[in-house]
Amino acid sequence: MHIDLSVHPVIDNHCHPFVPARETKPYERYWTLSHLDFSAEDLKDSLIYRMVIRELARFLEMPSDAPPDAVAEERTRLYRGDTPAYLRRLFADAKIEGLILDLGYPVPEYTGYSADMSDFRALLPGVEMDTMIRIEPLLNRLLARDMGFDETKTAYLETLVEEVENNGAVAIKSAIAYQTGLDVDLVDEVGARRGFDAMMRDGDRTGEKAFRDYALLLALEVCRERGLPIQIHTGVGDSPVVNLSQFNPILLFDLLSGEAYRDIQFVLVHAGYPFTGEAGFLAHTYPNVWIDVSEMVPFAGVGIRDQMMRILEMTPVTRVMYGSDGYNIPEMFWFSAIYFKRVFGEILDALVGDGTVGQNFAREMASMVLTDNARRLYLSR
Repeated sequence: MHIDLSVHPVIDNHCHPFVPARETKPYERYWTLSHLDFSAEDLKDSLIYRMVIRELARFLEMPSDAPPDAVAEERTRLYRGDTPAYLRRLFADAKIEGLILDLGYPVPEYTGYSADMSDFRALLPGVEMDTMIRIEPLLNRLLARDMGFDETKTAYLETLVEEVENNGAVAIKSAIAYQTGLDVDLVDEVGARRGFDAMMRDGDRTGEKAFRDYALLLALEVCRERGLPIQIHTGVGDSPVVNLSQFNPILLFDLLSGEAYRDIQFVLVHAGYPFTGEAGFLAHTYPNVWIDVSEMVPFAGVGIRDQMMRILEMTPVTRVMYGSDGYNIPEMFWFSAIYFKRVFGEILDALVGDGTVGQNFAREMASMVLTDNARRLYLSR
C-alpha cells in the first residue's frame, strides 16, 4: 500500500518571514544559494528550477510541458495581482500549518530592510507562527557601539532576553559558522575579555573568535534558564561567504561532548548538508541533538532521497524535523513541503517494502518528522 503524504500537514521548523514587495529579482535568481553572477540560462536549466516549474505548472493548472518562462510569468501575475489570495492558496496546497521563523533574516544589516511580523501574519491568517531570535545581528549591533567588555556583555544578555520575551520566542538561533566557524571553544570570561580587547583594539581574528564563542556560551545559559532549544547553522549557506571547511557539524565536538550543556537541546540546522552523515552520527550519539533538514530541502533537489537515508542510518526518527529555510519567495516554503512529502513517502514505501519497518510505524515516522517532533521540541514548553 502506497504511503501518500500529500495531505499530511507540516510544521516548518526553520524558515524566515518575507516581504512580497521586496521581490525584485528575476524569478530564477531565487533558486540558487550563490550571490555570484550566473547566466539566466544556467539557472533556468538547473534541475531544481525545472522541478519547481513543473510543480508550479500543476498548481497553476497549466500543461506540464508549458514553457518555463510562461509558468513563471503566470505565477508572478497572480502573486502581484492578489498577494494574500495567492499565498493562502499556495500554503493550503502544501498543507503548511505552522512556521517557526528565524527573525535574523531579513534585517537591515544584511538586506537593507526587515520584515514586520504583524504584516507577515496578516498575509497568512490560517498559519500558526512562532519565532526564534538569532544572536549574531543583535551582537553585531552592540559591537558597532564600541563599548567596553562589561557594557557589551550586560547589554547583550539584557537585549537577548528582551527580544525573547517581546517576541514570545520558542528558540534561540546562532549562525556563528559564518563569523568564526563551528569549532567553538569553551572560553571563560578571562579569555573572552582578552579576546574582546584584542578584537576591538587590533581587529584580531583570534580574539574575535574567543569573544564570539563566549557569546554563544552565554546564549546557551539563556536557553537553560528559559528552557529553550538552540538552532545552530551547519553545512551549506550563502556563497561565496560560506566556507564549508568551517561549517561541518563534527566541529561542534568540544561543545557537545562535555557535561556543561547536556541539558540544552541542540538543533543542527540544514542537517549539516553535505555533511549529513556527520550530523546523523552526532544525533545518534548525543541525546540532546536534533536534525533539521531545511535548505538541504529544497536545494539538494534529486539528492534529497539519498541524503535522508544517510540521516536515517543512525538518527532516531524522534529527532528529525522537517524545514524549508524558506525566505524571499513563498514558493520555497511550498515546493519544499510538496517535494519532501513526496520523497519521504517513497522512502517509507521502500522501508515497508523491504521489511525494515511495518506500515503503522512508517506512518508514525511521517507524523514525527512532519509535525510531531517540532511540536514536542518547540511548542510544548
